[in-house]
Amino acid sequence: MGSLSDFKKDMKETLTGEEVSEFDDIGDVVIEMNDVTFGYSSGGTVIRNIDLRIDRPGLYCVVGPNGVGKSTLIKCMSKIEEPTSGDILINGRSIRTMRHKDVAKFIGYVPVVSKDVFSMSVLETILIGCQNRRSGDSDESKMKAVYKVMVLLNIQDLSEKLFSELSAGQHQKVAIARGLVQKPKVLILDEPTANLDVKYQVYVVELLRALAESEGMIVIMISHDLNISAKYAHEVIMMSTPGVIYKVGPPEEVITKENIEKVYCVHCKVIDDEGVPVVILGQSMMDEFGNID
Repeated sequence: MGSLSDFKKDMKETLTGEEVSEFDDIGDVVIEMNDVTFGYSSGGTVIRNIDLRIDRPGLYCVVGPNGVGKSTLIKCMSKIEEPTSGDILINGRSIRTMRHKDVAKFIGYVPVVSKDVFSMSVLETILIGCQNRRSGDSDESKMKAVYKVMVLLNIQDLSEKLFSELSAGQHQKVAIARGLVQKPKVLILDEPTANLDVKYQVYVVELLRALAESEGMIVIMISHDLNISAKYAHEVIMMSTPGVIYKVGPPEEVITKENIEKVYCVHCKVIDDEGVPVVILGQSMMDEFGNID
């Protein structure tokens, strides 16, 4: 595995290849969520009155306790779910008026756990991500792009293995590769470090940050690790009950003792490590009956 500086140095060559993708012509992307609410008829409201604007490249980490609607937020942003009310705009255009194929030209979505259980090889699985690249791309160009992404994620030795035979961690890395190879301007990932050991958690998040910086991409990921988010995110989006955005901003403004204790209901200390907040967790504020002290 290379260092973060190696990622930045090699990212342009690794992810773009020799041919220019149609996505290079899209330019900067602005995503706006205006008073967005989503709920299921049988399960009540999941997120409510969300106002959010993401208008510059960077790594954005969405954090918050279980059940506050983090996955629903990014699914609405990707047009996987349709808001109950409110609107989501991509470069000023409502996604309600856009086909899924049109949204996919801007946004690539990587789920937390792939549900693909069919017997395809890793190579074939990642090739599926090439469907949103320029239609005139040659098979050789697509194969080259797939191989470069596999090398970047250190999964080239898995190319001939069946996807259904992989471990959970390997599944996740292949899913990330499939998202990267389609080369969108916005990459949205639901817990991309799930099922990975610490070494690869750091590796993947360093890679995503480097990708955002070198390619001018917006990378949005859900994370349950406040310290990884604090170290690598350009901005943190903290969600809280009842499905609202509690705070948005740089890590040092969002990952604070006050915010963590309020949102997560756990005592903590937050210390400064050369400008990076480091969270030291203490006791839960909940008693044995689930009541908050």
